[in-house]
Amino acid sequence: MGLQKFTEKKFEKLLENKLSDKVMDELSEDDHKNFLDHMKNKLNKLEGEEFDKFWEKIQPITGQSTKNQIYERKGFSKSFLLRCKRRHKGCKIIP
Repeated sequence: MGLQKFTEKKFEKLLENKLSDKVMDELSEDDHKNFLDHMKNKLNKLEGEEFDKFWEKIQPITGQSTKNQIYERKGFSKSFLLRCKRRHKGCKIIP
């Protein structure tokens, strides 16, 4: 990827194939940093099925601490939704 500006298009291109540590190691230092920034932004913005699809693609290169945070977030959201539904016979929340 060299000196080309890292763009959303490059980010999506990387996600077309299964990510691996090898793929990440082939990125320049700047592209690696930019990829991680894009990844964090997406993790914070996406919800529901879009989040699940994105998570599936990036999980192989994700560190254990990030995985733990995601599992806690998803677990908290599900348990909160269940409690909310029981108390109020259904409510909508954004996980």
